[in-house]
Amino acid sequence: RHAPAVLTRELSAEFVGLLRAPDPQVVDMALTVVERVLATLEGAQRLVEEADGIDALEQLGYSADANPEVAARASFLVDKYYGEDAEPY
Repeated sequence: RHAPAVLTRELSAEFVGLLRAPDPQVVDMALTVVERVLATLEGAQRLVEEADGIDALEQLGYSADANPEVAARASFLVDKYYGEDAEPY
């Protein structure tokens, strides 16, 4: 549960923005960072949500152009951290 204190709203917003990048490798890297942040940083759900991250993840999850593995990971994160069974934050 330790993450660098450098993770701010601005940095969260930058990584969420990269989820919409045209380069699949950049999207994969950004998704990996968002996954790690959500899993390890207290308050990350709110930071990602405030950066419009739920919408970005949902777009990836439903995109016909997205790599199927990336789409599945994005959908999983939405369900796990923001779905009906997610713990409140």
